[in-house]
Amino acid sequence: MKLKLFFLLLLVTSMANCIHAQITIKPNVESQKTKFVDIALVATSKHVTIVDIDLLKLFQRGLAVWVSLNSETTLSYQDPKTGEIISLKPIAVQRYFKCSGKFVSANFDTRYILTDFGEAPVTPVLRLIFPEIENGVNNISIKESGGRKAWYWNHIKIRRVEKRFDYTPEEIENKISNTKNVYAGKYERLDNSFQLAFFQDNGVYYLVINDDNHLGRSLGETLMVLRETAYPNVYFGESWDTGVCDKVSVTFEDGVMSVKDEHNVRQYIKMKGTDSKKIEPEKGSGWSGSGFALKDGYVVTNYHVVNDAKSIEIYGVNGSFGKGYKASVVGVDKISDLALLKIVENANFENPPYSFYSPMLDVGENIYVLGYPLIQSMGEEIKLTNGIISSRSGFEGDITTYQISAPIQPGNSGGPMFDLQGRLVGIVCAKHSGAENVGYAIKTSYLKNLVETVSSDLILPIHEGTVDDELKEQVKVLKKCVYMIRCSK
Repeated sequence: MKLKLFFLLLLVTSMANCIHAQITIKPNVESQKTKFVDIALVATSKHVTIVDIDLLKLFQRGLAVWVSLNSETTLSYQDPKTGEIISLKPIAVQRYFKCSGKFVSANFDTRYILTDFGEAPVTPVLRLIFPEIENGVNNISIKESGGRKAWYWNHIKIRRVEKRFDYTPEEIENKISNTKNVYAGKYERLDNSFQLAFFQDNGVYYLVINDDNHLGRSLGETLMVLRETAYPNVYFGESWDTGVCDKVSVTFEDGVMSVKDEHNVRQYIKMKGTDSKKIEPEKGSGWSGSGFALKDGYVVTNYHVVNDAKSIEIYGVNGSFGKGYKASVVGVDKISDLALLKIVENANFENPPYSFYSPMLDVGENIYVLGYPLIQSMGEEIKLTNGIISSRSGFEGDITTYQISAPIQPGNSGGPMFDLQGRLVGIVCAKHSGAENVGYAIKTSYLKNLVETVSSDLILPIHEGTVDDELKEQVKVLKKCVYMIRCSK
């Protein structure tokens, strides 16, 4: 009893350091009238040898309705140093259970039917755990006791895979944040059983174990190396995860990573990845952003545009860039990244020629953005880009923002977003650092909340003058209320 307990403890503590090995040729299976299965995977570690037996063909061919392995099954190999034949008895047997996505304890000499492995479609796998085999062993044989009808696999040729990279939790975080790919991040299985990380390191994409709950693998261990395909959201890899060594496709779509092999599709939800980047320029002694007018000298921009600024000047008031008007911050919403400014100098302010619109927009609605991006290289003339509402939520499901397809650049921060009726429908705030033409705009309802907190909604414009105008005519009118904001320390 003590010996059995020792082996079980040994199994649990050692499987986290497995180095997997692939069958490079099909095993030579003795002729059997009623039984045929493939060895799917052989894995070795410092303490145990794992042999996964793929039962799918057996069930698919209708050769049997149940399968059993007995406790007298032996793994044999020739000692590379002495030439002696070594025979090992199994420590334990497990079966892959799809519902949990894990290998669970099983019993020897027990009849298992297909439904015992979980709901179809499923890859039924029985896993035998043996003591460790010697280094340098290239061939093993497995034989079940019981005479002519017993299982028998002869000359299973294995190759130990070169050690893969292991990453610390800190390294994983760093690699994710430095990967310029929209899909980089952490992904958790739908049943919350374990988590993976996807990132790029030295030009190579990896899937890495990101917790301690993955049976047989350790935190930070590389699960697979992925190759890019002709499709930007599809990658090709080789899976060692479920006991079946299969080629897999890894597809990313709408925050879901799908890992598909010949038999199964396993899905993971994105938990945290590369952040959306504020589209501010690097702040030296001076920097610029965009903003737009409300009534009575109030101006809206992003909080990150004016944060740390000792001096704020507004250019473009009434369409004039010959003079900059001093402004001060009168209210901020740091969470929503909004700032409300007030021009402190006397000026002849005209009422903004647009209306304020706060109802939720639908996906596919046309929008356009006005602002002053990259003024050092693109000049100080106002720039227009257009697109659509791509999503009613922003980065990682942020409900305060829309995702938009209009191209935006540093300097666009704080600029207005209009619909084709010339109504203010959002405030540009960020772009995705790992994707082309993926930007974000704050919903106007959050601006309304800030305005009501600081002043009153009476300063929100209600003009309807551009509703029926063509786009080029709208821009001629609206650009007079879109400002360049210069800040300095």
